[in-house]
Amino acid sequence: MTSHAAVVARGMNKCCVSGCSDLEIKHGATKSAVINGKTIRYGDWISLDGATGKVYLEKLPVVKPDVKGGVGTLLAYADS
Repeated sequence: MTSHAAVVARGMNKCCVSGCSDLEIKHGATKSAVINGKTIRYGDWISLDGATGKVYLEKLPVVKPDVKGGVGTLLAYADS
């Protein structure tokens, strides 16, 4: 299942994880969020897997996708 927000974000070359009911945003001076009992503070690194929706509480290396076949051809047309 996907969401409109995720589809639009992907079209903008951004990652979107929606429907994350375990995430509690702490508004105000704390600038933090809590997920599964772990606190994420402003400035902390997080990484998102846009394909699976998994959230990593660390900085992961970015990997450029290797797109082949018809999709690769289509994307090459879009880039030109």
